[in-house]
Amino acid sequence: MSPSNRKIVLKIALKKGVICAKDLAKQGIHRQSLKRLEEQSLLIRSGRGIYTYPKADITENHSLVEATQRVPKGTICLLSALSFHKITTQNPWEIWLAIPQKSRHPQEKLLPL
Repeated sequence: MSPSNRKIVLKIALKKGVICAKDLAKQGIHRQSLKRLEEQSLLIRSGRGIYTYPKADITENHSLVEATQRVPKGTICLLSALSFHKITTQNPWEIWLAIPQKSRHPQEKLLPL
């Protein structure tokens, strides 16, 4: 990976906090760059195809961001949405998503959905 591509990837990761291969495709950078940066401990793999910048500000909504990256057509709903908008005092231990019937459902168990 060229040093300029490395800087671009790290800049995107710093800005977004969570990055995936489709973010790099828009810039014309191969997805293998993410794996190489993970091997160099410059990114942390937090799920299939999802990487986190180690020095990023992690907020209470970080898991919601990861869920929307993992299920792009999903919609945060029910208790998760109420908690995000601070309408309830409950904090769900799972992320509630509405996923269209014909969409691919997530297969990983790393993030409880």
